[in-house]
Amino acid sequence: MTKDEAYFTYAHFRKSDNKIFYIGKGKSDRHLSRQSRNEYWLNTVKKHGLIVEKLCLWPTEQEAFDHEKFLIQCFKDLGYKLTNMTDGGEGLSNPSIEVRQKLSEFNAMKRPEIAIKVSRARKGVKLSPEHIAKLSKVQTGRKLSEATREKMSARFKTGLSEETKQKMSESAKKAWNKRKDQQ
Repeated sequence: MTKDEAYFTYAHFRKSDNKIFYIGKGKSDRHLSRQSRNEYWLNTVKKHGLIVEKLCLWPTEQEAFDHEKFLIQCFKDLGYKLTNMTDGGEGLSNPSIEVRQKLSEFNAMKRPEIAIKVSRARKGVKLSPEHIAKLSKVQTGRKLSEATREKMSARFKTGLSEETKQKMSESAKKAWNKRKDQQ
């Protein structure tokens, strides 16, 4: 099977801020095509520009459909507003054991890459005051185990230059003093 014969899943990102806005499956050069796109997709590309990335090659169309459906659900669960008009995929709601195994392997391999992309896409996004208050409430009174504290301490002690450690210390002192003054 050549690359042109294989099915694949792909993602479209907004060029303006690198946020994902569409997941698809295709063959040949479908990922590059602007034909047969919905109005929401067209408006997004017109306003923000387009970055295209193939995600994974699949030997069968059904495997590509299954992966497309899985990715759409994942990104929707993460709160992304996709321009996809459907939940993707066709047919199987219960994929075969082989397909599940391949998806599992793919996800284990791609998880770090996806996490980096999600992190980059979230950079600069401001949390609402309500969200900050909820996060604060959850953390208030939380006690870390001694083992967790030791792990965190070890993580910060290794690999940081003295200059970085000094900057972190000064920043923590400023934050502490600011908080103390507000009380």
